[in-house]
Amino acid sequence: MADVLSGQIDMTFIDVGTGMPQFKAGKLKALVVASDKRSPLIPDVPTFAEAGLGAFALDAWFVVVAPARTPPDVINKIGRHVSEIVAEPEAAARLRAISIEPEPMAPDQIRAFIKAEKEKWAMLVKAAGIDPE
Repeated sequence: MADVLSGQIDMTFIDVGTGMPQFKAGKLKALVVASDKRSPLIPDVPTFAEAGLGAFALDAWFVVVAPARTPPDVINKIGRHVSEIVAEPEAAARLRAISIEPEPMAPDQIRAFIKAEKEKWAMLVKAAGIDPE
């Protein structure tokens, strides 16, 4: 971001939260969001697809995890508590203020989501010809 602000480079990819102070100050212009849907923080900025650039989503995500052998009842209890916390208006507002849109998921949804992310990135790494180091 420092290189864009100083004119060393023309553009960069940054997350909305990092760029927000610069967007608000008029120092950066957001061109597109790399997500399937528009950011509620910058709703006038189109997605890649809306801008005619094809489908491209590079969303950051956060999940709470536990050791693999954690009993299912404990996993479900943790999941319920986390979902309740992020659903609280104050907690949700604080997350949104730092560009995190709370989307609570059940443990089985999280497993499916992580599996899909691993498959997506493995395909992209292979297509790009990137060798593991």
